[in-house]
Amino acid sequence: MPIIAEAVYSAPPPYRVKEQGTVGRPPADPRAVAILLIMRAIFRLSYRAVYSLLASSSEYRGICKIKHLPAYNTVQEHVRDVGEGYLNRLIAQTSASIMRVQRRDVCSSACDGTGVAIRKYERWFDVRNSRKSRKRRFVKLHAHVTTDKEMPFFLSATVTKWYKNDSPQLRGLMGQKSREIALENVALDTAYLSRRNAQLVADHGANPVIKLLRKSWALQSYPPGG
Repeated sequence: MPIIAEAVYSAPPPYRVKEQGTVGRPPADPRAVAILLIMRAIFRLSYRAVYSLLASSSEYRGICKIKHLPAYNTVQEHVRDVGEGYLNRLIAQTSASIMRVQRRDVCSSACDGTGVAIRKYERWFDVRNSRKSRKRRFVKLHAHVTTDKEMPFFLSATVTKWYKNDSPQLRGLMGQKSREIALENVALDTAYLSRRNAQLVADHGANPVIKLLRKSWALQSYPPGG
């Protein structure tokens, strides 16, 4: 958490609040709200549980650099104000900080996509069976992470609808990472197999390591005219 808190307080706030001295109740610090939301996601706690954890420990608040703890319902109200672009910048800053702590500026990485369940359900009425049905909704997390054995961490990430393909997201994942971090090898599965993606990785100064399809191996074994 200290590295995350450092990144949050060194970056611009995720949203604007009214200026100090204006009429009304003083607004909660947007950076404190962002830290509570990040803690909730990392530790999979409820809004109330995160608030109780920090309220009960001045040491934890000090680690997170929180002077005035916002109420849990205030944090919940501002969840939509902490946008994806802000979180992407935090990931880039945090990864750069981790690399500086580890005293290195080069790493190998991998990109992949996976489905993530959310707490929303789609409901509809089945006319044929005359009954109500529902199914859980999913989003797709496209992640660019280091391949460190001991402590892998995110270099960049993006969230799309569950049916979006992995390959078109590679350009954004490569572009969002911190410029302070150089890449050595980038491992990709068959979903990213294309000359364009291989060249994209090479343009970032890295070696593309892409898993081949079976038919690709067949073409290598039996070249035309062979």
